[in-house]
Amino acid sequence: MMVMLNHIFKKLLHTPDIAEKSHLTDTATIQKWTLQLSSLHEYEAHQKIIALLKEFNEGHSPFEPQRLHVLGIIEQAGSKFQYGLITQFLSNHANMTYSGKSLWKEIISFYWQLALAYQVLTNAALHGGEQGKAALPSLVLRSIHYQGKLMQWRYLHYELPTAQIWHAIHKLYRLAEQHGFAHDSMVLKGSAYCTCEQAYARVLLLHLMSPVGLNPNELELAAYWAWKWRDEIKLLPVYHPDQHQYCVVLAESLPPQPIYGRALPLESVRYWSMHEVLNKLTQTRLALTQRQQNIKLYNVPFADDPKLLLLHIQSQFAQIDEQPALNRINLRNEIAITCGNQDIIHALNHPQQAIHVRAFHQATGHPIEQYYRLNLPANTETCPVSQHDLLLVYNEDASQIASIAAVRWLENSGSKITTLGLAQLGALPKTVTICAVHDALCASPFNDKLTSELMTDAIYLTQSAHLIALHAIDSQYYDMLTADYVYRIRVRAHLEQQYDWVRVKFDILTRTHLTRLPTSPM
Repeated sequence: MMVMLNHIFKKLLHTPDIAEKSHLTDTATIQKWTLQLSSLHEYEAHQKIIALLKEFNEGHSPFEPQRLHVLGIIEQAGSKFQYGLITQFLSNHANMTYSGKSLWKEIISFYWQLALAYQVLTNAALHGGEQGKAALPSLVLRSIHYQGKLMQWRYLHYELPTAQIWHAIHKLYRLAEQHGFAHDSMVLKGSAYCTCEQAYARVLLLHLMSPVGLNPNELELAAYWAWKWRDEIKLLPVYHPDQHQYCVVLAESLPPQPIYGRALPLESVRYWSMHEVLNKLTQTRLALTQRQQNIKLYNVPFADDPKLLLLHIQSQFAQIDEQPALNRINLRNEIAITCGNQDIIHALNHPQQAIHVRAFHQATGHPIEQYYRLNLPANTETCPVSQHDLLLVYNEDASQIASIAAVRWLENSGSKITTLGLAQLGALPKTVTICAVHDALCASPFNDKLTSELMTDAIYLTQSAHLIALHAIDSQYYDMLTADYVYRIRVRAHLEQQYDWVRVKFDILTRTHLTRLPTSPM
């Protein structure tokens, strides 16, 4: 009965059969068909658009300008319904379970079909004579844009871009360079202008923000900032050691990487500086004090504190000063972990008494991120894990602590199984005692019993000048007590701040044995 009603409804609307290939080159018919979709429910209309795009993508016809016009009509009509579905998703994702997954699939299908359509047309235009050459800049721009949107929405399901995806998007930008339009400004959507370099830079920037584990609203805001800051990325084939920190190799299938002060002997490598991006980030943070409550994404207010997201982004960009060997610890198929701030401090001070659980390796993602499937014992809360928690990772026989990691994301796939995304913060952590001091030259508080209540434990990463504190870091100068020595340190940069811990980078100014500290005056 429902099938018959749908058939009658389609006839009343005179909706063309999308299986008829002749309609896919007739702009008048497609225009009429898309206009009639407004009478349908938004979700149903969106599904019809995707079905039409699937028909459009079947086969690999030679380039025809008319097909490009038809695709533009479908894209414009579908974008209206896509906007509505994204608005629903951002507004209600926290309260949706199965319906949220269906909505995500519907949204990503639209980006997938458009990315494929423009990729196919780009390949056809390369062999399409003068007409194809004239259309190539717009095709490449849209191919990069929609490939980037597809990557963005896949981050929500912890899907990092594959080597094949990186190869495809690098190749698209390389086409723009080879044909001389990489820096030409073109209309992308409505009144938004963009170059191929800017669209590509947005993709690179968003990936460098480590977006896996962000919630949908955070990811959308991060993508918006990547769009706003994309102008500051200038891709250059010549390395300038006093300016450049990142690179990407257009002929390979790798994500953007820090260069750590070393040039690569490859013709297809492109370098860029993050200095201006960091300046933009600082300007954005300062501007938030005036209007942080007015941030809206798809007309949905951003409810959380955007400064925390900016701190996360800044911490990812700040990793360019670190040598990768400090953060890359080879994790085995099975590891022992301890979680919870109190248990972590206790385990660091008394490794033999630590309570830990076993976790089993699942897959490798980002070079400094490991995915683990954590099996929690039945009917126990030995290791309750939350997003952004700290974890201790033990050595092979679980007798010593090898590294400390942060939970970037987690996904419950059953009553006893949780999949964790762990980002390793450093090796050989140990507890130290710290206390704030007024300036670089004042007396140490460690000989003053009156200030002993201000002293607190922190975690020192011994292979790098990083400190993880389980409280706020408000001062610039601290005294750090480890073993029998007191180090006067200066906080150099806040690398990361979560709700119950903060990670900073510091410089050591002085080192004094505890017995040689001058006594504070009475």
